[in-house]
Amino acid sequence: MKDRLIPAPCPAWSGSNVSISLVAILAVWALGIRLYGIDFGLPAILDPDELIFQLGAVRMIESGNLNPGWFGHPATTTMYVLAVVDALVFAVGRLLGDYASLEQFGEAIFLDPGIVMLPSRIAMAVFAVFSIVLTYRLGTRIGDRMVGLVGAALMTFNPVHIAWSQVVRSDIMATTFLLLVMLASTKLDQNPRKRDYVIASLYTALAITSKWPFALAFLGVVGSIFLGALHRSGRVNDALRPSLWCGAFVCLFVVLISPHLLLDFGTLVSNLQGEAQVQHVGATGTGFLSNLLQYLSGPIWRGLGPLGSALAIAGFVFARHQVRLWVIAGVPAIAILIVIANQNLVWDRWAIALFPFLSILAGFGASGILQTFGAGQRVRLLAKITMALGLVLPPLCASLGAANERIHDNRRQATDWAKQNLPKGRSLLIEHFAFDLVSSEFEILFPIGVGGCFDARQMLAGRIDYQMVDSLRGGKSNLDYAAVPEAKLASCKSDFAILTEHQRYRIDRARFPAAFNRYQEVIASGSVLKRFPAVSGEIGGRPEVLVLDLRSDPDPTVDLK
Repeated sequence: MKDRLIPAPCPAWSGSNVSISLVAILAVWALGIRLYGIDFGLPAILDPDELIFQLGAVRMIESGNLNPGWFGHPATTTMYVLAVVDALVFAVGRLLGDYASLEQFGEAIFLDPGIVMLPSRIAMAVFAVFSIVLTYRLGTRIGDRMVGLVGAALMTFNPVHIAWSQVVRSDIMATTFLLLVMLASTKLDQNPRKRDYVIASLYTALAITSKWPFALAFLGVVGSIFLGALHRSGRVNDALRPSLWCGAFVCLFVVLISPHLLLDFGTLVSNLQGEAQVQHVGATGTGFLSNLLQYLSGPIWRGLGPLGSALAIAGFVFARHQVRLWVIAGVPAIAILIVIANQNLVWDRWAIALFPFLSILAGFGASGILQTFGAGQRVRLLAKITMALGLVLPPLCASLGAANERIHDNRRQATDWAKQNLPKGRSLLIEHFAFDLVSSEFEILFPIGVGGCFDARQMLAGRIDYQMVDSLRGGKSNLDYAAVPEAKLASCKSDFAILTEHQRYRIDRARFPAAFNRYQEVIASGSVLKRFPAVSGEIGGRPEVLVLDLRSDPDPTVDLK
């Protein structure tokens, strides 16, 4: 069966040494871009899920077993990596005399999570760079070197991929394992050995234990097995037995990698119920077609850039007969797109899994277009330079702008202003994990769902227990002031407040009218001391952060600085 439309590699890109050098340059660029501003927000944790994952890692270190106590994504592999990173940080600190015991190390983490969060983010960035190298290898193996180079270049400068490479999440690791599954699948349609089936099954299990929807990676494994059976004997039945064996091995490896999915099944069920949210402020979908359009016009368009998107479309034409591409990479990617577009919620990060396939598809588009220029070396060279600049510059500019927004997050701006301008010793209500205020002289209150507002320092002293927090959510997706029931509002009474979520509810007030009204009431009851709006390309975080004075009778002797 003829499955390669492009007859030969693009001439000037066929040199192995040149290609390897370019990939190495891309890898260095990729790591550099992802390390730029990677410490944003710290010691405050501006992405709440980072704390969830880190708590799982800390729990494993302190308990000495492999039960992270949370399986929502399930993110087991992510928390294993974090546990290894945390253990290395402790070991280095112990050698340097910073920590005398694990208990002391744990206390230090809860006072300054940046101790472990920064090296953990760097570990995620390393996985991200590895995924770029794997994209090159997959593109080269299915297409040619130019396909691999274009795919790797698009992944390198992809602003969506970069943004989620700088936080502790399961998406980047899951995408890396997805690529390993695809690469392993390229051996299953040739003359596979028994170990090839086992390796493909292991990578699939790693993808699943990173993020549940990545079970769809198995479609590429099965598709490749069936494709090989058709090539070798023309009998589909020859693929049934190895497919079943691979499925059994995947299940076995999932249990071996994350045994507590079975041993702590009750927690698994509870976490999955908590993840099955019908709506979320700022991220509620409106139906399959609308969600699909949001992904295509949102993260996918931003991630690939104008030229990358155009080349991906062209790739559909030039690679329409590339059977291996569609079976091994296309089917899983399309299946993931269908699944995420069919969810109640829409998140940019869910599109990350699509980028390797789309980037490789753009590589086929670029290779096909360049071959239409004929043999004229000058014309071909000019076309390559123009294409390279068009592919790299727009997403690079977008990436730098997004990095600037993360570095200058308005939540950190608000807490920095509060420390400098608000009177000390007063109570302060916050809505995000502002660990940068732990060393301040404020009494910090933090809302936790139906439980009301808690003294943040007392929570830290008792160590935050996610299962307790999860039980107090009351079915709410956010831990914010709006989630506190009326009967518990008295526990949130404070002198000052830093509100971070009010503007999101204002934008989404048709879906969350009660929450919007709650914020309207508290803002009207006080006076606005300072506004910190987001500015595209300059200041990120929330649409607006407010610092409120909620004192009913301000004492002029302790007024603002």
